[in-house]
Amino acid sequence: MFLPEYEWCFVIWLAAIAVQVARTWVGRPTAGMTLACIASLALVHLVAEVCYWMAGYMSPDRLASMLGFRIAAMGILGYTLGVLLFDLITYGQRNGKSVDAVSMLNWREQYGVGIRIVLVGIVLYFTGILIGFGAIPGLSAVFGGTLTVVVSGILLNWHANRRARRPDKALMWALGLMLLPLFGVVLQGFIGFGMSAVLVASCFILGRTRIRWWSVPLGVAAVYFGLSLWITYAEVRAELRQQVWIQKSDLSSRLLFLSEKVIGQFKLLDIDDQEQLVLLERLDQNMLVGKSANYINSGGIAYAEGDTLIDALLALVPRLVWKDKPNYGGSGTVVSRYTGIRFDATTSIGVGQILELYINYGLECVFIGMMVIGLIVAAFDSMAGNCLNRGDVWGFVTAYVIAQPLMLSQGNYAEVTAAMFGGWILTRILRFIGGGWVEELRMKQ
Repeated sequence: MFLPEYEWCFVIWLAAIAVQVARTWVGRPTAGMTLACIASLALVHLVAEVCYWMAGYMSPDRLASMLGFRIAAMGILGYTLGVLLFDLITYGQRNGKSVDAVSMLNWREQYGVGIRIVLVGIVLYFTGILIGFGAIPGLSAVFGGTLTVVVSGILLNWHANRRARRPDKALMWALGLMLLPLFGVVLQGFIGFGMSAVLVASCFILGRTRIRWWSVPLGVAAVYFGLSLWITYAEVRAELRQQVWIQKSDLSSRLLFLSEKVIGQFKLLDIDDQEQLVLLERLDQNMLVGKSANYINSGGIAYAEGDTLIDALLALVPRLVWKDKPNYGGSGTVVSRYTGIRFDATTSIGVGQILELYINYGLECVFIGMMVIGLIVAAFDSMAGNCLNRGDVWGFVTAYVIAQPLMLSQGNYAEVTAAMFGGWILTRILRFIGGGWVEELRMKQ
């Protein structure tokens, strides 16, 4: 299989993004997932590359990064074809299965259920922090999805208020999403998942409102602000984690630190600043993909030949059920093994979808694997969009929470499948807790 030339990769990305935008114009039921997935991939495979290209930036790893960018472009091409294949397969079909009248909620009922979902999600999130996500075998994947439950509730509230033509309330809930990165930074010392959750949720809002011309400059401005926030955070990340992990300082001290070091010293992205471009390398997955390709092709290590994909299937079996289940390597272990790079023990490295597919069978696996991912994401997107259109709140929450791990661009497939299964269990728990919410709300009306 051929590799596109470097310059043509930008064209592939532009065309792929245009396809996802066009899908919102033709009225297909959507929850913004196909757009969110490609936006998440763009965050680690395109954004930094655009900055490097504009600045003429060169580093010792630049050639590896350019090679990884070309490999990732083939993955994006496969992903886009997978989404379009789903559209072709489902063309002309009815918008999902029928739903009984009890499951179909009006906007007031959706709003009431949404608020309760947010509150329960927050309680479960803090419960998971207090007991430790990994303290009990098999529960880490379940509690890891609690923040996604909160997001799904926020999006339900935004959708309900928009249906009721209450734009001020809808805007309030949309702005509430901005608190998610703050939660992650203050409580756990990580900003990545919070920012990814905001990105995915923003794509939901864009998908449900249909993207207009003004969305382009607004999106560019949002990306610029997000990168500026990342640069500012990255400069003080070590000090912040010292407070959170080592000193275990109180909440007020952490907030004061953020106020002084992040807000007080906020920096706008400047592509002429070499130090900032070096920090952007932390976001760039292309370098790892290129390093891996060079390492494998030079004989440093053989292809995994499906080993990590088998781990992804085994991860579906909870450790509570299979106590002797073999341990699979985390993302950092996989990256080190297939790039030959040794990372500091405190450094968190995500393998990412493109890299994991490449280390198994090469470029063909990237193209075909991402096509399959495109089909799966499009199926969940259609399911969630249909549920939302017909007022099936629990159907939407189930599809959204289960599919969320596919929207995140880092982490290995074993972590993704475990998180998806954990998300399914979490939605069962949520439906059990909220079984009487609808009747309660209807009695009050």
